[in-house]
Amino acid sequence: MTLTNSMLNQNNHYDLVMIGAGAANLSLVLALKESNYEGSVLILERTDKLPNNRIWSFWYHPTLPKHITSLISHKWVSWSVSIGTSCAIMNAPTMPYCSITAETLSDAALAIIDKSANYSLLLSCDVVSIEHKKNTISVITPSAKFECSQVIDTRPPIPELPNVGLLQSFYGMEIKTESAFFTPSKVDLMHKLHVSNNRLEFFYILPFSESHALLEYTCFTRENIPKMVLKHQIEAFVTKYINGTDYSLVRTESGVLPMYNITPPANKKNVIRAGISGGAMRASTGYCFSSIQTWAEQTAAMLVNAEPLKQIIPIPKIYRWMDDLFLRVLCHNMNIAPVLFYDLTKKLSAPRFARFMTEKASVLDLLSIIWCMPKLIFLKALFNINEKKQVNAKKK
Repeated sequence: MTLTNSMLNQNNHYDLVMIGAGAANLSLVLALKESNYEGSVLILERTDKLPNNRIWSFWYHPTLPKHITSLISHKWVSWSVSIGTSCAIMNAPTMPYCSITAETLSDAALAIIDKSANYSLLLSCDVVSIEHKKNTISVITPSAKFECSQVIDTRPPIPELPNVGLLQSFYGMEIKTESAFFTPSKVDLMHKLHVSNNRLEFFYILPFSESHALLEYTCFTRENIPKMVLKHQIEAFVTKYINGTDYSLVRTESGVLPMYNITPPANKKNVIRAGISGGAMRASTGYCFSSIQTWAEQTAAMLVNAEPLKQIIPIPKIYRWMDDLFLRVLCHNMNIAPVLFYDLTKKLSAPRFARFMTEKASVLDLLSIIWCMPKLIFLKALFNINEKKQVNAKKK
């Protein structure tokens, strides 16, 4: 049920407290329900409603749970990356690009919360602190203190750009037009890739029909770009793309994502991080929904089996290492970034590309991806990594 402040004194002890009602914790609610978890769960969300202003996109894979695939609203069998007039197109009918709206995910989780006596939700509730006691954990908010056995914290990390890392800034507009402008069967993942002012820039076009799409301006850069600059870029692109005709604005979305590997802090007993702060996002791309499902399934199993909560980084080490190396190359060679992304799309098979994007690649897939990259630049970046590790080891 959804709690109000007047109901807080009825029961302030829970088996599990989830901080944040984003994709990670809502996916876990669905996974726990499928696993028949009987413990008491409280979700604390700082905003006054569940998220409904974004779209989660990912590549389909047979290992995705049915309670997630049933929420898919759109599928695209083709996707493309373009530079200037050159366009590389991939087709994968068995591993299509998929989307789930935040509203759909929220509604599915809310249905469970409202119908199940052991799930509670408190909105407009900001967590002040988490305190460990001898036999319990206290989650402190401005209006109450909740005692619990376990905590999952999805609050975003404080942005701290490391020496090698980028920021992915984006601003999107979901629009409807009177005429047909879009190709409903194909997603433009990176449209018009180019470098300007040491920024990698491109446009993302997610078409829902011939006259309905999400268009997004995205840039990879070392600096934080003002929101109004991002907005101006996408507004100018939309006007040009639809030839200056009228359109209706459905909604907007914007954000800044860290493009570097995040390692969660050493977890205290039965308190773990999840979502972006739990290392669930691919540093080189910003995709996280598939890895969140992996995390949710594994975490649900721990909870159902009454095991102590352990910190899980759902992205295997090989992908984190490859992402780190790729980003080191981008940071020092931004001018070649469009070619790197274009070549991956041009030279790889679509299923191989999709498996890599969902952390399901075979050894041959990984070797093929490495082979697509310019050898000298990547070897130099690899040498610099090893050299720094040796220097740091000597300092210790």
